[in-house]
Amino acid sequence: MRDAYRTVAREARVRFEERRSVFHGVCAPIADEAEATAFLGGIRAEFPDATHHVPAWILGGERRLQKHSDDGEPSGTAGLPVLETLLHRGIEDACVVVVRYYGGTPLGTGGLVRAYGRAASSAVEAAGVLDVAPCGRFRTTVRYGDLERVQRGLRAAGTGLLDLSCALDAEFTALVPPGGEEAFRRRIDDWTSGSALVESLGTVEAVLDDAGIPVRLLSRTGSGR
Repeated sequence: MRDAYRTVAREARVRFEERRSVFHGVCAPIADEAEATAFLGGIRAEFPDATHHVPAWILGGERRLQKHSDDGEPSGTAGLPVLETLLHRGIEDACVVVVRYYGGTPLGTGGLVRAYGRAASSAVEAAGVLDVAPCGRFRTTVRYGDLERVQRGLRAAGTGLLDLSCALDAEFTALVPPGGEEAFRRRIDDWTSGSALVESLGTVEAVLDDAGIPVRLLSRTGSGR
């Protein structure tokens, strides 16, 4: 599984006017190149009369890939500013398409770069940025009397806790950041005097909060197209 990376949370759209030209910025998560191509095709079909449909996307991990196109705009004024928005934020597995309706007033080279960059940046902000990391997933059962101590200690250690259920015993799912698996098992054993049950459920991709703590599993919904 790949190392930690950054992506976008959802599809999002922005619109603004610049000297009578209308720009639409659309950003979405993608899983592969086929999905990026389909997303671009969907945008072209949605805005068939637009002057330009400028795409850029980045795929990460082992299939690292970057693509962009000026779609008829002067070289370097459109696709590259859109791609650089993703690169600057360190975003992967995402596609941005900027649609332009020409309004009759030339923007010039600098104006085009600024407008396409603004559309891309605003679309990414609207989509929301996620930090994602591979985490060990463990189903953990502890005595109810040990639960508060275990929860407090695991949160302090940066472990995510999900799906808590309580009966005679307490069961929850622990999301352990990379490299912390042995320490997790040792802490659980110490805090419960060896009475806990810990079952490994493999490695998953988890979304991290601002403190770097896993808060939920990554859900890949793609662009929805």
